[in-house]
Amino acid sequence: MKQSLSCLLAGALLVTGASALATDLKSPLGLWKNIDDVSGKPKALIRISEVNGSYQGKIEKLFQAPGQEPNPLCSKCTDEHHNQPIIGMVFMWGLKKDGGSYSGGQILDPENGEIYRSRMSLVDGGRKLSVSGYIGMPLIGRSQVWLRQHEDATPAAVPTTTPAAVPAAAPAAVPTTTPAPMPTTTPTTAPTTAPKK
Repeated sequence: MKQSLSCLLAGALLVTGASALATDLKSPLGLWKNIDDVSGKPKALIRISEVNGSYQGKIEKLFQAPGQEPNPLCSKCTDEHHNQPIIGMVFMWGLKKDGGSYSGGQILDPENGEIYRSRMSLVDGGRKLSVSGYIGMPLIGRSQVWLRQHEDATPAAVPTTTPAAVPAAAPAAVPTTTPAPMPTTTPTTAPTTAPKK
């Protein structure tokens, strides 16, 4: 009975976890790897979160080539981001849900310090995110495709049943014997007799 209840609970947690993942694909919230639209190589890991009803993106990790500064500063930025570390920077903000996409926000390009208008939309069933930065009209600008990164999506610890513990047998008693004392002997000396003459 106890094992059946544990299996039922584990199944419920797995179904809940699976539906949470499915729901997650309908939202831009989470961790994304952005792919450079020029080189086609990964540039950063970005976390999108919702703050006060709008969406923002924060750089969590940069994929730097060997020899590049591992913790660069935004030296070309001219606003409050000037000389701030790029890792940990909120570089995209103010995006709001607009039908099937998110728009009305801004995005900072740390490489040139410029701020652009921004929009984003989920594609490929929520596994990718199309992000655009533009001046004026969305058709004129740059777009990147970001890839959803699955973090440790395992549900909270699932209780498992283990066989009842069998008490360990006490080690067998080993007879202890104290060695019998060795008899002490005193050497006997043969009587000495003087040689006869």
